[in-house]
Amino acid sequence: MGLMRGCIALGEAGVSPTPNTQSLRTKAVRDDIIATGTTCVRLWALWNRCQPSAPAAGATVADNWAAIAATADAQALDQEIAWARSMGLVVVLTSQGSPSWANGTTGYTNTTAAEDRFGSKAAYDAYVAGTGSTGKSLQYRFPTSWSTSSPWGIWMAYLCCRYGALQPDPNLRVDYLEPLNEPNYQMWPQQQASTTGNIWDPGANTSVCTSAQMIQTAQSMQAFWSGPVLLVPAASDTDDSTTRYRTLGTTFESSMMSQLVTNGFVPNARVGWSKHNYADMKHGSFGDAVNLAWTASLVHGSGGYWTGYPLGVPASSEVLVTEGGWVRHGSMPDYDQEQRMISSAVAATGVSKVTMFAQYLITSSTGYDSGLRSPFGGAYLSYVAWQALHTGVSGGFPQCLV
Repeated sequence: MGLMRGCIALGEAGVSPTPNTQSLRTKAVRDDIIATGTTCVRLWALWNRCQPSAPAAGATVADNWAAIAATADAQALDQEIAWARSMGLVVVLTSQGSPSWANGTTGYTNTTAAEDRFGSKAAYDAYVAGTGSTGKSLQYRFPTSWSTSSPWGIWMAYLCCRYGALQPDPNLRVDYLEPLNEPNYQMWPQQQASTTGNIWDPGANTSVCTSAQMIQTAQSMQAFWSGPVLLVPAASDTDDSTTRYRTLGTTFESSMMSQLVTNGFVPNARVGWSKHNYADMKHGSFGDAVNLAWTASLVHGSGGYWTGYPLGVPASSEVLVTEGGWVRHGSMPDYDQEQRMISSAVAATGVSKVTMFAQYLITSSTGYDSGLRSPFGGAYLSYVAWQALHTGVSGGFPQCLV
């Protein structure tokens, strides 16, 4: 049984200018990383926060990059990376969000494009009535363009240059860069407009084609600017049926593989396959690795096409889980959560070439209770479980993580 790298995916709030419970700049967070034996962290590069305003007319690429680097959010990200490096941690950097000037949402309200931002007409009606939640954030709309010369392409170039091999300060280099985050769930639109006259009816999928083109641009920027290893497509493993709101995880991943082939994308040793894995903790009394095994089979069974990270050879191409866990519910005992985590990790080690296993959050947020600690700071049993997965000293389970 091979060991996987254990990764803590910190919340996006962690790269805010003010340190908090998701920040490595906070001593308690660093203490938990060390105490659990975690060797990898996942941080966020928030484009909408690092470049909130469109570049001035006539601004050069260098001007754009200087303006980004000068923002408080970009400086906070630099500090987070420096802390990770000082602790000897492997770093995954995930790009998320897009500013309104780059994604066409300037002037949008909470009800604009409702058919793409709410899970259903009923969910939208509930929001309008004041009894439901808001839809998807405007920042998660796909950029309006994604060529190498587009604002998104320049953002990718910035990330590759600043945090890749050309960065003279080793304390600011990261190991992996994810250009996308859940393009089949978090981002929108997933589909073209309906042609039936009912805006809530399904249309043709657009998220696969758009994401594939963005991945190609990211690879071009990586090659030119000596960027970090790319991890794609960072798909959600949602097992909910495809709607205008989301695309089923297996459908998205298989369609993405086909689209990359069609586009002539050439995977190499600097491009790895990443995904999120919540479903394997969600199902079964004690978890399994069915969803993860399906993805590994897709990658390794692509007819020799996916010649990815780390060796550029199909048989050795790795699958890296960069986010995962399970959101607690009032009826779920803490013990059940702990056992699902341990058994899912054990099962994952039996899946060929899965080399990273990520846990989303140390301290849960009030709206997403998936962490090792409650939103109020107390340690769950899963904290002990995560620690045990690095040592193999709990419940008779073997060590799974390094």
